[in-house]
Amino acid sequence: TAANQSHTEQTISDDHGRYRFENVSPGLYTVSAYYSISGRGQVEVQRNKIEVNATEAVIVPLLIELAK
Repeated sequence: TAANQSHTEQTISDDHGRYRFENVSPGLYTVSAYYSISGRGQVEVQRNKIEVNATEAVIVPLLIELAK
């Protein structure tokens, strides 16, 4: 979601667990990923203030580690 807007986009991951958004306007964004953990529930991983500039790809790592 851009800092000065209330627009939200959603997508699902590809076969490698990657998410992709096309044609994102320049600005600051918050990116959230939701992971379903079998038998344990759901976890949200969030990154804030992701800066997107014109004609630039941005890679935002979102991952979790589970301890046994």
